[in-house]
Amino acid sequence: MQYGCESPKDRYPTFLRLIHMWRHLKLLKRLGRGHDPAGIGATEMGSCAVLCPACPHPGKNLPDDWQGAPPSQCLFVGIDANFRLKRKKVSSDSVDPGLNHRYAYFVETKGTCNNHDALKLAHMKGSHGTAASGVGCVECTRHDMKRPCSVSDLQKGERYINMDYLFFSSMGHHSSDMVVISYNIACQWSRYIWDRLLQYEHTFDWQHGAVTFLIPKFHLPAHQSSCQTAYFFNLTVNIGHMDGEAVECGWATINPFASSTKEMGPSAHRDLLDDIFVAVEEWEKDRKNTNPFVVTHPGITLATTRLRLAEEEAAAIASGQSIAIHEKASASYMVSAGIDLEEQQRHLRIDTAALGQHSTDLQCAKIMERCNGLQCQIDAWMEIQQLYMPGIVARRSQASASPSEPAVPILTKGFHLLLPSSVISLPMNVLMTYDATFASEPTCIPIRIASSMASGRNTRARNTIATIEVKVSADAQHYRTAYEALDSLASPLSKMGWKVTLCQLRSEDIKGFEVDPLISRDRIQLSWIWRTPCMEHSGAVRAVDEDRGADESEDTEEALHIEWCKSRARAARWWEECCLLLEEMRCIIAFHEWHASWWEDQAQCRNVDGVLTEGLFAYAHRQADILREMCEHCRTSWASVRNYALAADAALDDLNRFGDHDSEHTLV
Repeated sequence: MQYGCESPKDRYPTFLRLIHMWRHLKLLKRLGRGHDPAGIGATEMGSCAVLCPACPHPGKNLPDDWQGAPPSQCLFVGIDANFRLKRKKVSSDSVDPGLNHRYAYFVETKGTCNNHDALKLAHMKGSHGTAASGVGCVECTRHDMKRPCSVSDLQKGERYINMDYLFFSSMGHHSSDMVVISYNIACQWSRYIWDRLLQYEHTFDWQHGAVTFLIPKFHLPAHQSSCQTAYFFNLTVNIGHMDGEAVECGWATINPFASSTKEMGPSAHRDLLDDIFVAVEEWEKDRKNTNPFVVTHPGITLATTRLRLAEEEAAAIASGQSIAIHEKASASYMVSAGIDLEEQQRHLRIDTAALGQHSTDLQCAKIMERCNGLQCQIDAWMEIQQLYMPGIVARRSQASASPSEPAVPILTKGFHLLLPSSVISLPMNVLMTYDATFASEPTCIPIRIASSMASGRNTRARNTIATIEVKVSADAQHYRTAYEALDSLASPLSKMGWKVTLCQLRSEDIKGFEVDPLISRDRIQLSWIWRTPCMEHSGAVRAVDEDRGADESEDTEEALHIEWCKSRARAARWWEECCLLLEEMRCIIAFHEWHASWWEDQAQCRNVDGVLTEGLFAYAHRQADILREMCEHCRTSWASVRNYALAADAALDDLNRFGDHDSEHTLV
């Protein structure tokens, strides 16, 4: 209890330290460190990270003879950096040593001289007062989960030495022979990576394994054409359907914490990010855990602000501190009414702009009536505004046009109401922007889509394209006429076999090989025109148009060949996706079974008194029951998936058996 006139002590720093300690203890408890007889001090690096149950883990969810495993047991990792997660130079490791000594995701970094760091940071662009320019990480790109000992601060951008250290540190927790690495600069970073490995102390054995380097699909178009084929996911075997952008998705969940973590010391910064990674992945594993994406505090809206202003005025009137300038309108009413008038002006501008050159007299009359009514409301509101803002008349005179210019309508020139938020800085303007942003977002989305579609029609070679379109339209009409004639004669003559190769021509069928930007490359379907028998044989291709040269025919053949290869690759990726999915289901069930057995073994590890023994035993078996329940849920939910996959596999075998048995032409 506080006595006298002294102000109470500030307990906020103490409270923050308690929260830091509580988070650390919960991390150790949930990862079973309390059951270890050696204590917390024996915790190994990365042992408190939440492991991805679908990834291959030798000794956990892989068979004993996992060496030489099939491609479905490959490990997929992605590398990236986030420069929003910078950290200010507000503390040091000696002042803020931290509690989590690289037990989860952050790696151990070598200590350096503080003076050397200060000199180095002084020459960094935009690094004044910054101790870390961002955060780099290695993540499971197949299942979007951080890997143990795979996150670290970046001292100066995304340098090779930082990303190399993170990659080899992450590979130290995995022993698979096959690794697929996704990195937006993989074409450059992978060139001398094994030469750089010889200079490090890591023992990653790359000579006896298969390591594949790829570029994420979103970043791939920015690379040159040679990289777009050599590092393309869709053209790489045993990959399935992936985009390699899982790291970017992971950053999206962490970015809201950037404004908080950049103000922390080094250890608190790392510990909090470890906790955030764990919280997100724990919630993804079990939706009963606390959801880290839910906003617990409702946002402030315009209606909430009006209510607060009205309550403050009521309290002022009750206490006799209110000075009534107008008998019916208060200051808050003046502000809220002005906001309503601005909203009416915006809607009126939109409706006026929608009037075309051929608008009717009735439409113009309605707009004019709304203008007159709004002008009357503004005039009445301005009289109240002058009472609460005496200098507004002179301010409006300066902002308006010169007296010699004629008066203009409200919508043409734009009449400024000069609310308090435009004269002085008030929270109301921020609230209006906040409210308007969420209200207008559903309307902006189709407008952006329509603009994108319209921009695709612009080209410098429009005249040439128009000429080609005329010829194509004429040929299409010619084909449709012939098709209708054949269709009318086929039924009386009982000759319907021609419909197997010739189909009814629709507008969407008339297209070339180009990629539609609105359709995923994984779901592109080639028009039936290019699959007709006359396009499959070189002699027939040359006979389609006698005026076409030999070079053009060869180009068409090459284009058809490339398109066939792409189609085959798409089909193979879908088949591989099914194989990977089945293997991941097996790995998840096996991992949960192993993890449940591991918790049961922890129940009897420590030799302590009876009360603590009961607590350790109960907690361990509770965790084991949760994991076994998850295992049974997965097994029940996926019971029919394997049957569907086996049926599809049998159908593919039938297609390959009755088709060309040459291994170069079979589908999968």
